[in-house]
Amino acid sequence: MKIFISITILLYCTSFSISQEKTTLLEASGEIPGFLSKQTHEAYLIPDITSWQYLNKLDKQSALELIYTSNMIVFGDPVSDYCTQLIRTISGNAINVYTVRSNSIGTFSNEHGDLFITTGLISRLSDESQLAFFLLRELELSPFDHSDQHYKNAGILTLEKLISLVGTYSNEQLESVEKKVIDQLTSKGYAQHNLLSSYDILLYKDAPFLEKPFDWNYFNQGNVFVPQVEYTAVVNPKPRLYAPEKQFPEITARKNKWETGTSSSSDQVSSMYLVNGSLFNKIVECGRMESVNLRIMNAEFISALYEIYVLESSGFSNEYLHTMKVLAWWGVAKDRSNEIEKVDFTEYQVSDNDGAYFSRYIKRQRPSAILAFGFRHTYDQLKKSPESVLYTNVLKDLIRLSRKHNEFSLNQFYTVTYQSVRNNNAGSSVNATDTLKNYHLFMLPDVVSDPAIKRLFSDSLAGSTTNYANKPVAYKLFSTNTYKKGRAQNQKQQAKISIDQLNSSLTKHNIRIAHSKQIYTLDDYQQKYQINYTFFQQYYHTRFNSPVLPIKSTDIVRQALSDQNALLGFGFYNHAYRPKLRGFHLIGLVGVTLPYVLPELFFRGHKTQTIVFLFNAETGEMVNHINRKYNDSFSKYNLHNDILNTTLNLVHP
Repeated sequence: MKIFISITILLYCTSFSISQEKTTLLEASGEIPGFLSKQTHEAYLIPDITSWQYLNKLDKQSALELIYTSNMIVFGDPVSDYCTQLIRTISGNAINVYTVRSNSIGTFSNEHGDLFITTGLISRLSDESQLAFFLLRELELSPFDHSDQHYKNAGILTLEKLISLVGTYSNEQLESVEKKVIDQLTSKGYAQHNLLSSYDILLYKDAPFLEKPFDWNYFNQGNVFVPQVEYTAVVNPKPRLYAPEKQFPEITARKNKWETGTSSSSDQVSSMYLVNGSLFNKIVECGRMESVNLRIMNAEFISALYEIYVLESSGFSNEYLHTMKVLAWWGVAKDRSNEIEKVDFTEYQVSDNDGAYFSRYIKRQRPSAILAFGFRHTYDQLKKSPESVLYTNVLKDLIRLSRKHNEFSLNQFYTVTYQSVRNNNAGSSVNATDTLKNYHLFMLPDVVSDPAIKRLFSDSLAGSTTNYANKPVAYKLFSTNTYKKGRAQNQKQQAKISIDQLNSSLTKHNIRIAHSKQIYTLDDYQQKYQINYTFFQQYYHTRFNSPVLPIKSTDIVRQALSDQNALLGFGFYNHAYRPKLRGFHLIGLVGVTLPYVLPELFFRGHKTQTIVFLFNAETGEMVNHINRKYNDSFSKYNLHNDILNTTLNLVHP
């Protein structure tokens, strides 16, 4: 699936461990696991084009290494600790479990016997027995694991695709262990009915983590009002409901096989916890927060809004969820403004189920209404946190987007829109053919009367003109791991340059490497994780011709520098080799070889891209940004010099 993500999309927000008071995102802690110890401070040069390998030669160990370098693995967090304690209690062996930030539903293991579970699977759990089922099943499947396994026709490599590859077993292998797993867990006290409900998670893996019918009054709260006529349902006489038994016949068959003769009496469906029931609920909530966050990162904004709606309707609320709500509406506004493009849909998304049905409500809204959604929620959060760089930048970008729609006029809100809709309290009485273009917008009288908002509308959105020349720059370089269509990067054959070599060059220009050291610490992993988590898909998945400032960066510089007046710089590169095949490559008898020749002769699109950011180390706000693209795939362009020169241009313009 191709996802085109705006360069201004969400930057990773502050994450804390789970407590009994609040649930937020996960964060690694403790000692770095051995399989991640290969993460080192190295500056990578562009690889030779001949050092790439086709995906049909991808082996399992290489796939695991790609997952490791994604920096999406969390360790020492409450979810990993809970899973580790549970599997050790069941098996009696010293097994470690690690969490992977991904909305895919799955588990996998490595050659060391470590188990991995995705946050997507955690978000869909309703009982500890389900968690025990998946962990023990993966443990029992480990003997079938062959590290020399090769994957043919792997297709587009994404983190979700890699997890699917390394966590897939044959139906025969699954049947051989699942009955054993169910019997063993039943002997531990888990109800068989609850264990069998684990199959429902697999069957509905394309659906949101929960389903809830749409409440007409959800959007009409406080000073917000949307006429109900805008949400009139289009009744489908023959609804197309999501049919998992048709999508996954083998899973359905295995469930039915073990379900034969099973009773569903009340004594069998009662929950039992070998670890802790209240803490289990906390890790599930955390998984659901991660799900919302990851959907926003993957530009699945409407799906994120539905999951936020489900959480809020269930009584769950915290400040981070409010932030996600602002970002989701902001993303929908960018999508509606054709600044983000997303293609392909799952079987669930084209069905008439609750989550898919909800998305139709949002899609029916005009761009002006979507912008009003964004203005309303962003303004409310900005009033709570007036110093927030995040909300200020989102509001600025919404103003920029509003200028693209002649339908949207902030000055008309109070004089026309507010009074018109206020006088028609009954939603059904509002005429859908009303000539007032903004009749269906949110109530924004407090927004339009705010002098600060008026100034934002009138002020130029030009970039910062501050001159940072002759200031010391703390410069931190990370290589980003990217997944590409058609080929996979062979990292072992890349030319490398050490940080010390780069540091010696930068020092001549009053630039220093931040925290340059030989030992790879937890802080290094955390910061590299945050950078890659935010940017690793954005370099060539963007439709922007010119860069736009990201909306938040305070957490990237949360590790204080000794010189608070310095800037903090990050340099990246991405080798975006993406040949686009033309139809005529099949012409002639030599069609077997033409697909490999013509793409190079008729290539369209950027093959190499570099990017450099500079942040103010005191405020966390980005002050400059350079994005360079190159079309010559055969050029051995020295990215070391390019990053250095780009940084010098920023600091010494």
